[in-house]
Amino acid sequence: MNDARSQRLRDFRSLCLHEAAHAVVGELLGWRVRSARVWRSRLEGEVNFASSCRRPWVDAIVSAAGHAAELASWTDAVPIPSHTDRREVRDALRGCGAVRPTDAEVKGMEQQLAILFLVEPIRAAVERVARTLAPLRRLSRAQIVEAIGVVPLIHRIRWRRLARRLVDQAVTETRIRAQLETLS
Repeated sequence: MNDARSQRLRDFRSLCLHEAAHAVVGELLGWRVRSARVWRSRLEGEVNFASSCRRPWVDAIVSAAGHAAELASWTDAVPIPSHTDRREVRDALRGCGAVRPTDAEVKGMEQQLAILFLVEPIRAAVERVARTLAPLRRLSRAQIVEAIGVVPLIHRIRWRRLARRLVDQAVTETRIRAQLETLS
């Protein structure tokens, strides 16, 4: 019983981390977060955005952020699969010009994006939002922005550039794979 309970607690921590990453990355890339919510009983969560910037590459990064933060695993987080997020990443990559992105290509992008969550101000912001979200189960925009705190502009700019490069790389990989498929 104790093992099951501790596993459920780890899963809930992973969920909070996952949703916090969506919220932080959305804010950092210009989306306006409205709220974040988690349901412990169902191990589900959602982040609502009041607006988005209408750039497919940003949509891909925001959608991939949850899994990427879990993979960065600076806590005892255990990645929880989200087919909805992966479908949204594939759709956004298509909007960037990707050719039939596969699950393996999406997972590869998430793994590379995970490295960007090791940048201290970003990691700390995601951690703060997750810690604030866990006991409250629901955060307003004001609570999310307060928990994010100040992320220096230089880190925001570098993070944004590197994230954009990851999307460009993923799109290129799908195009190369598609061309190789036509040759065989």
